[in-house]
Amino acid sequence: MAKFSGQSKDFDYVFVFNQGETIKNWEFHLTNESSTSDGWASPSGIQIISGEEGSSEAINYHNGYLALSNQDSGNVNIYISETDIYGTPSGNFNQLNRATGNGLSVKSGFGASLAITDQYVFVGSPNATETTGAGAVFSYASFITAGIGSTGNGGFSQAGLVTGTGLSGAFGCSISASQLGASVTLGVGATGENNASGKVYLYRGGNLSLINSIDPSGENINKFGKTQTFGRFVSNQGYLVVGCEEGQTGQVHIYKESSAGQNDYEFFQKFQSPEAHAGDGYGSSVYA
Repeated sequence: MAKFSGQSKDFDYVFVFNQGETIKNWEFHLTNESSTSDGWASPSGIQIISGEEGSSEAINYHNGYLALSNQDSGNVNIYISETDIYGTPSGNFNQLNRATGNGLSVKSGFGASLAITDQYVFVGSPNATETTGAGAVFSYASFITAGIGSTGNGGFSQAGLVTGTGLSGAFGCSISASQLGASVTLGVGATGENNASGKVYLYRGGNLSLINSIDPSGENINKFGKTQTFGRFVSNQGYLVVGCEEGQTGQVHIYKESSAGQNDYEFFQKFQSPEAHAGDGYGSSVYA
């Protein structure tokens, strides 16, 4: 089951992953009007949405746009649906394009991570690049129709590409996006960089211009950037939640910017399980 930023607490809609022996697909469900804050009414299935060959390993949704990846086939299918005033899908999803990636001969793991904003789809490929496996991130813009890095020309053609620098750096293993007005910030995790401690890079817009990078805070930190998500306080001041491990014990580190839109994220707070122990998996998924 997947829940996304902007959904109401009673889950207006939900995507459910079905993993069978031979068929894997996502189903899109809408709840009915009897849903309340005290309970979630039985959802009604609206549509089965499958990636190529019926396999979809990652999913992201934002305001009518849906992206489903198929790492085996090396593509990401991008769909669109009509929405209501709250951004809830109100009809079937129709495919707009299929992103395939342009600029690298090896795109291993293409679609391992996904993020969507009002105009962009970002795709992580953490094992990409020809010899180093350093990883890469591709961006696709709704307003570009040239067909570069995609199989069609109906929008969401490739707008940018950035690669990691470290051998087996897993650059792009996690990505998350934050939008403030027209400004888009993308966070990219690279758990194999920084002597395997990990690192998170911040980029601006679809052209993926580097803003800055964040190193882990503390000793014996590893897998920093394995998960991440952006959020905003009421003041619009941004914060970034990053999953990592100390030794083998899971942690979540929170960074915040000095004021809205500055992107100067500094360490703020750390969380771990009250019963922390090696292999506890704390921080394997984060949401804000």
